[in-house]
Amino acid sequence: MGNKYRISIITVSYNAGKTIEQAIRSVVCQTYDNIEYIIIDGMSTDNTVDIIKKYKNNLFYWVSEKDCGIYDAMNKGIKAAGGDYVYFLGADDCLFQKNTIQTVVDCLCDDVDVLSAGVYLVDEELKVERYIDGSFAKKRDQFNGAMIPHQGMFVRRSLFESERFDLKYKVASDYDFFLRLYLDPNIVFSFSKTVIAYYSSGGISAHSYETNKEYIDIMNKYHLDTNIPFHARRLINIPWKQIVKEFLRKIGLMKFFLKRLGGRQHSCEWALCRWCGRKEM
Repeated sequence: MGNKYRISIITVSYNAGKTIEQAIRSVVCQTYDNIEYIIIDGMSTDNTVDIIKKYKNNLFYWVSEKDCGIYDAMNKGIKAAGGDYVYFLGADDCLFQKNTIQTVVDCLCDDVDVLSAGVYLVDEELKVERYIDGSFAKKRDQFNGAMIPHQGMFVRRSLFESERFDLKYKVASDYDFFLRLYLDPNIVFSFSKTVIAYYSSGGISAHSYETNKEYIDIMNKYHLDTNIPFHARRLINIPWKQIVKEFLRKIGLMKFFLKRLGGRQHSCEWALCRWCGRKEM
């Protein structure tokens, strides 16, 4: 398909000096050239802005200014975007390979509004990765209320003309946004096993009590009452899950446990990768 579609990649950051260069390099090294890369920084106080400036000639737009949280920054990125599809890459994540965006474009067609693909979830401490995707959501009549990995989502930009992230939610606005799209029968989803990114397991909303409270509130908002037990169980089990995980780490069995769940030791092609221990080109 050549470079038929223009892809807007948006990274939002705040004090991400330890990780953002890996994210940036994974974008600027893409073989696909019809990309506009946007970085919205929340006025970081570490060296994040210095790193961004190193790559300013590779950026379509960047700014460092105060915001009202991650979703406010994401909305700013959407406003600056002009591509056909929008993708959010976390400041502590990175694209899978140099040809990832070309592979994505090859999966797109004019009637696809949202592409949902796969990601590798990487444990920051153990460097073990586990594959996840959104294939469980293919059949809308069997939807269980779970969130597909947003790190694998490409959304048609025109959908953002009437939709934005709701700033009422502090950690689960992406779930609210996903449901608005997913529950609209006029919006076409396409699902792929293609791997898009390596996703750090240490994000803002990972396994948090507050996230799951917001999840349940959002499910009520969309009248997904039959699925409430699914997330209620998650809410109740979170403290125990954290205790078990910390215990497994303490006795050195967490890596064994993750590998039993299908995980594998992280390995990639990138010259700069904190998980592989490569710090410089």
